[in-house]
Amino acid sequence: MKKTAHTWSRTLITEFEAMLDAFLFVIDPLPEELIAHYFDARLKQALDTLRRQSRMERMSERKGTLAMSVPIQRVVLTSLLTDGLGDALPASRLDATWSSNEVKAAVSVYAREVEILRSSASRRAIVSEFEAFTGLKPRSSEHEYQVVEAHLHARLAALGAEHEGQSIRAKVFEDRAKELVSSQGLIHPMATRHPEPHPMVVTHPPVQHASQPPLDTNAVPGTEDEETGLVVQPRPPFTEGVAEIEGPITVEKLREPMTCSPERSAV
Repeated sequence: MKKTAHTWSRTLITEFEAMLDAFLFVIDPLPEELIAHYFDARLKQALDTLRRQSRMERMSERKGTLAMSVPIQRVVLTSLLTDGLGDALPASRLDATWSSNEVKAAVSVYAREVEILRSSASRRAIVSEFEAFTGLKPRSSEHEYQVVEAHLHARLAALGAEHEGQSIRAKVFEDRAKELVSSQGLIHPMATRHPEPHPMVVTHPPVQHASQPPLDTNAVPGTEDEETGLVVQPRPPFTEGVAEIEGPITVEKLREPMTCSPERSAV
């Protein structure tokens, strides 16, 4: 009899759950595009909050608090998304390298997150945030669960992104500095090795004089050349007295300038 009652009880529970699912699923779930829009908005907000907390911690005396809590929060959020809401953090989620204080902190954070998600007031706050971002009001419990799930995913993604956030921002600032240097033309100092001429300086090509036609070597000195119109000037003699030689040049005539005449000796 006891076994029969147990069987009937299980059957009734199964049928009741089927009827409840049929009632809940009358309304279609929220479109994934709408959930993605909410996820992006919630992620930006979470990243902004984490960035401000990290800056205050690094630039003040409160060093190490956020850095220690980030791994714990990631484990807790992963458990909530994968294992669901429970009475305690599953032991399989605990890191073997954690100290006793870190284990206690993880258990405490998990209990607080579960309490928040089970609170109707907290759920309404999350749903109201969804309505503010999308302009659409959830109409079923499934819609509400979709919003809560996206909310947790955004928080988890923000924790993972902030872990590398400082190096990413440093790279952005470095690229911006290179862009500014490039815009000022200071990347390659050797680029000024061959400067361009100043725009106000006018350079002229060298003046090339037309070459004069050769003079006729057989022309008589002091006469005008018919082709060029130039007066042929007598060329200076290579040896003194050679210009006075008339007629064909012979050895005897070449020797004559070397003999001093009485008139030249008197001068």
